[in-house]
Amino acid sequence: MVRKHLNGFVAPWTSDLSYTHGCHWTTDASYRYCMKIVRDSDPNLSLWMHLIPKKQAKALAAVYAVARIADDLTDENQFVSMRRDALSAWLDTFERACMEDANHPAMVALADSMKHFNMDAGLVRKYLLSCMDESNPIRFDTWEHVENFARDSFGSLGKIVMCVMGLDRTELQYWAERMSIAVFITCRLRDLSVDLPKGRVFLPLEHLERYGMKVQDLLTIPPAKPFGAVLESAVERTRWIYREAYPLVMEAGGYATALLAGLWLGGRSLLRLVDRTGTGLYQTRPALSVFVFVRTMMGAGLERIPEVLT
Repeated sequence: MVRKHLNGFVAPWTSDLSYTHGCHWTTDASYRYCMKIVRDSDPNLSLWMHLIPKKQAKALAAVYAVARIADDLTDENQFVSMRRDALSAWLDTFERACMEDANHPAMVALADSMKHFNMDAGLVRKYLLSCMDESNPIRFDTWEHVENFARDSFGSLGKIVMCVMGLDRTELQYWAERMSIAVFITCRLRDLSVDLPKGRVFLPLEHLERYGMKVQDLLTIPPAKPFGAVLESAVERTRWIYREAYPLVMEAGGYATALLAGLWLGGRSLLRLVDRTGTGLYQTRPALSVFVFVRTMMGAGLERIPEVLT
């Protein structure tokens, strides 16, 4: 039986979908499949896909689809008893795709993109391995340790995005890495209600101790009183990382500036939602709607982005 999401489309993590059409997936059909995952999973990103060349958009959709499936395998409740095995199988599917033996449309599209853009397979592998690490309880001693993990996770995807857009200039790499780290931490703060029950704690121990908290205090509902200060400090720290990454937006040039501006403003807007949600993060996972995202873009404007920094 083919698993489906609530909105009815074929679940992206299904291992082999060739039988649904009675034939193997063609490259064009695989790219369409990936674009559908982008549209259904992240409407904000889908909007920006229309602003970049079709070839690059298709490649980014393939990368997103592969990463999204790994993320679903890491988080979806139906995989709780086989999470690591499912991720291991997905990694194996990727290794087969590297040998031109893909059996999933997302991997068919990714393998094609890797050839056209000379992507580093090691970066995809590093991201998938980071998802496997997240499939188990995980904790960090310091912010430095969190950032190192983020480099292997979102940072690997960020480097692939830069490769697809032809932004391999050395001076851009640091800013791209900082933005990847900022987005990673933003998502981890947003996902507290998902991560904490699974034993995944991305607020480092040294940060909690600064406010007199321990990991056990995070697991209490309602949360211990210092949590508000812990979250406020983590949010402000992440804002500064976004500020460090800002030059990437304006230095990239061309269509890349538009795409990176969307990612940068979208990340900051989500961080703002996290800040406003506060202790409510224990019960809810705030989402950045298309309406809020478009309103942010209209209010900022590319020429006024520096004002958003304040």
